[in-house]
Amino acid sequence: MNLLLRFCLTVLAGILCSALFLPPIPASAQLSQATYDALPPVLKPQHRSLVTFNELTKILNDFRTDDSKVTKDLTALCLQKIPFYATILDRSKRSDFLFVSVYWLFNQRYDIPEQRTLIYQYIDTLISEVQSAPDLHLDKEGKLGICYMLKGGLYAEDNKYMESYESHQKSLDIFKEAKGASDLSFISNNYTLLAAMYSSLLLHDESIAYVDRALATLDLSIPVIRQTNKPSLIIIKAKLYFTKLLETNKAVYADSVASLIRSIDTNDIYTYIKPGLYCIEAGLAYWNGCYDESVAHADAALSFTNINVPEHQINSAKAFKGLSLLKMGNHILGRKVLESIDFRVDSNTAPIMGIILELLATHYKAEGNYAKSNEYYTMLLRYKNTVLTQKYQGELFQISRKYNVAARDAVIHHLNAEQKLNRWIMGAILFFALLIISAFYFRYRNNKKEKVLLLRQIEEQTEFQVMRIEQSVHKVKEEERRRFGQELHDDFAGSLAGIVHLLKIREEEESDLEKKTHLSAIYTEVEAAYSRARMTAHNTYHTILTDNFQQILTNNIHLFFNGSKIKSSVYIDDLSSGLDPELQISLFFIVKEAITNIIKHSRAQNVDILIYEDESMLVVQIKDNGKGIYAPATKRGIGLRSIEERVNKHGGNYKLFSPNNIGTTLEVILPMLPCTSQ
Repeated sequence: MNLLLRFCLTVLAGILCSALFLPPIPASAQLSQATYDALPPVLKPQHRSLVTFNELTKILNDFRTDDSKVTKDLTALCLQKIPFYATILDRSKRSDFLFVSVYWLFNQRYDIPEQRTLIYQYIDTLISEVQSAPDLHLDKEGKLGICYMLKGGLYAEDNKYMESYESHQKSLDIFKEAKGASDLSFISNNYTLLAAMYSSLLLHDESIAYVDRALATLDLSIPVIRQTNKPSLIIIKAKLYFTKLLETNKAVYADSVASLIRSIDTNDIYTYIKPGLYCIEAGLAYWNGCYDESVAHADAALSFTNINVPEHQINSAKAFKGLSLLKMGNHILGRKVLESIDFRVDSNTAPIMGIILELLATHYKAEGNYAKSNEYYTMLLRYKNTVLTQKYQGELFQISRKYNVAARDAVIHHLNAEQKLNRWIMGAILFFALLIISAFYFRYRNNKKEKVLLLRQIEEQTEFQVMRIEQSVHKVKEEERRRFGQELHDDFAGSLAGIVHLLKIREEEESDLEKKTHLSAIYTEVEAAYSRARMTAHNTYHTILTDNFQQILTNNIHLFFNGSKIKSSVYIDDLSSGLDPELQISLFFIVKEAITNIIKHSRAQNVDILIYEDESMLVVQIKDNGKGIYAPATKRGIGLRSIEERVNKHGGNYKLFSPNNIGTTLEVILPMLPCTSQ
């Protein structure tokens, strides 16, 4: 693995969660006196020999130091207390303690390589805590994203590159969704770790692209975060360009490195990132032939003995110092410095290391020290194998990524095709459904329109027939009155006229004055009665019904069904001479209401109507082959109520039923004689 990965993981700065007051849990861990004295008053525990979870959380969250002894003391205390995290009953506080502990141990992982499995374990524990309780403020502050980011860094160091990439992608998804100011910093950190991973796979161009993404994201964050993290990213980018310089020997990369170094204000950067800057300056000075300057920068990088400087930075400083001394003619001191490099670091794939190993192996071979030469040739072979392995792993990673992307694109394409097909199918279903609904709707509208027109025709025809029947009734009454007047004039009035004439003769012949007076009075009264009878006879009018009721009713029945697509069969006895006009009107309306109900509700295709006389009773039977009625009608409409009222008016009866639940039959029986019981 490339040295840049360890350097990046060391310089990352995160925003830790606010300190929470946790319940004091007795523990045997204690702080050394030196560590206790180094803590500011606000963070000093109440008892140095009994540090509570609450106190340790605040210390790990807020305290920063470059003193390696103090750092190791706090790391030991953290390792001693973290196994007892489950004794914290409050879930939120337990998650906060786990987070600050995991973050601290992650930053000190190079000093405790034997605890890497433990760090993995507690990161997974913390992720489970947060995922099982998504309402925790820990998740809201993005700490779940930090857990995936740290886990991705560990995976990369353990050469699990695909797992590392996926963990970083999960972290990026969380922070991109949050869109907070601090989230931009963590997005930048994820890009930085991905850059380190690509660099360890010798994919330097991709690594530089991720550093540029990190810098662009950082430019969007608040000034404090930008000023804190930007120098570290610039140093990482400069180191990548310097690696490209050693691989290609192109001056353009030297200019880029020099430009990046000049953009950094060394007075505004943290102490722990200065060794990395001095190493790059030493390398650039060596490449430019400024060997004195290179030795000075290397010594500056090696002077930080009070902080934890990564081993790969120490090796780089020694490498440029030793090479510069050799160029200056100080071969003894130069080889001594080069031989002090720890070549056992398997992840050391810097190009300068290959140059040094080959130089030392060749030198000892020339001196005849074949044992030493063989030792360095062996390390050179291991170095080349490491470089070749990393190169092939990088190619394998790229192929796996492309395969995963291709597989994902294929799945997406397949899903899109299925979705498109489903849309077409749904569209076709909806189209045909709409077509069917439209057909039914237009059919319903047409049927409704036809029914409305038919019912309107029935109403108009009914009104017309009622008017004709009323006219017929009026004609009958007028004829009867005329006949009565004629008889009154011819018989009664004629007789009165004869009596008046006889009384007049008798009055003239009578000589007795008293009798004559009585006869005159009688004559006057009879003459007045005669005059009134004549006047009544002349004022009486009546007409006789001449229309054929049977034919009228038959014609109207056929007219009612006209346009309904219902076939009708009608048989009516000759009833014109035997029906009272009132009964004719009632019969007409009963038949009309029955036909209206059949058209509206029955869905019938055929209707049989039979009207006949049976022993002074008028029988009406109307049958259809429609859907029938399945239960006695408890809620009657206006039509049935109208039929019932007209039947009761004439003292008759009716029944409505469905034989075998097929069709409907209306049977009405009315007396032919007028009803006097009403």
